[in-house]
Parts: sequence; structure tokens; C-alpha cells
Amino acid sequence: MLVTLALLLGLPLALTAEPLTCAPLTTVTFDNATIHGLLGEWIYIAGASRNPPDLAELKEVKYAAFSFSPGSHKDELNATEIMRLNETCVERNTTKILILWHNSTLVHVSDQVLSMAELIPSDKDLLIMKHVNANFPSLSLSGE
Repeated sequence: MLVTLALLLGLPLALTAEPLTCAPLTTVTFDNATIHGLLGEWIYIAGASRNPPDLAELKEVKYAAFSFSPGSHKDELNATEIMRLNETCVERNTTKILILWHNSTLVHVSDQVLSMAELIPSDKDLLIMKHVNANFPSLSLSGE
């Protein structure tokens, strides 16, 4: 009886609701305020990827934190990262993140591996990055 009542009361709302869609992810266009909002410490929360090497690392990450600070040029950020992979603590001191203003992309080169990311609009305390790789879509979520 209670289920029937809930269905009858909820049916008009369900019929007037917008249909669900799967719109493509939009990305943030960089400006000085966007970059300034990236500065500071971030705690890695979760990630998802179809790239086999990334999947292996995601399974091993127990904790990760990183920070961005201004670089020596307008087109770069300094990044420091600390993470625990299973029982191993890995600390990466300052590396450079390049800012590509023309296409609003962050670029990092480490051990001859190029990583690119775009930002997905979110709350100022959340950092959602869409990692750009045509063959293996990836997302990561971090918080302040």
C-alpha cells in the first residue's frame, strides 16, 4: 500500500522531469583567476582511467597529495607531489607544469612521458581534471 502511494505521488513529478542526457564534459577556459584558483595544496580523492599503466598505479595509490605554486614564468606552475603506493612513499619535489593558454591545457613531462589535462568546471574546493589521451579517457578528482 505504501509503495503504491509513493508511486502515485511521485508519478506526476517523474512525468514532468527533464529526460536524463549524457552531455559531453565541458572544460574551463583559462584566465588568471583560474590559474590562481589552482595554487595551494590538494588531496587526491579518486581517479578513473582505461590506460593500463594508469590503472595499475590507481590500484596501488593509498594516499596522494600535491601542491601547485607559481612558476618562474606566467606559463608554468611548480608542482610537488607526495604519495603512498602500497607500502612505498614516493616524493616528487618540484616539477614544472606548463600552461597552454591557447587551448586551456596543463602539460607535464616526467621521465619522457607527456601528460595533458583539462579542467572540468566544479566547486572551487574541488579539482576535476580530464586527462587528455585520445585512446584512454581518464578523470581525476582532488579536493582542498
